[in-house]
Amino acid sequence: MLLSRTELPASYRSRINTAALGEAYRTLNRQQIKLVIVGKESSRTSGAQNLKVYGGVILAGRVTDEEVAGLLRSATALLFPSRYEGFGIPSLEAMQGCPVIASTAPAIMEVCGDAALHFHPDDAMTLRDLMQRVLDNPEVAGEMRTKGRCRPDIYRWDATAAALIRGLQDMESAAARSRDSGEAAGKYLHGIANTKRESFSDD
Repeated sequence: MLLSRTELPASYRSRINTAALGEAYRTLNRQQIKLVIVGKESSRTSGAQNLKVYGGVILAGRVTDEEVAGLLRSATALLFPSRYEGFGIPSLEAMQGCPVIASTAPAIMEVCGDAALHFHPDDAMTLRDLMQRVLDNPEVAGEMRTKGRCRPDIYRWDATAAALIRGLQDMESAAARSRDSGEAAGKYLHGIANTKRESFSDD
């Protein structure tokens, strides 16, 4: 089973990118592998509705968090073809144990790193090839699960807070060095000025 999520407000439906998802699934030509699309938008977005023409596509609609967790445990991979995201939480949630195949949208790339397989959101054929790769190579899926389990640790609140503190400390140190350099330069210029004044006085 392949899983995709569409929990997006109506004004952002273009993000979902069902066109690439549908073309990749169609050309995969393996209807015995179900494509399950969850989220309230799957029942209303025309793009998601159009996927029903492909046998094997299931529009599950809105599901509970517990049901999402169960689907992720059963899925061979989460497909995340969004054109752009603010953060990419679904991919991070999936990495607790489900391989992720995600677009190259900047926020998703930053969140997933090398723990996911990436494709350009307009490149349905690469998405298809990556789906095929994960489906046919258990060792690839296993490696992705191993990498993925470590990825959410980077975004724990305590890790984020520690990184923020380090950043602030680095900024403070840089500011201190800049002040010291400025004071040293001021003293140097002041010394030159004094030397010139003494030279003029001697004349």
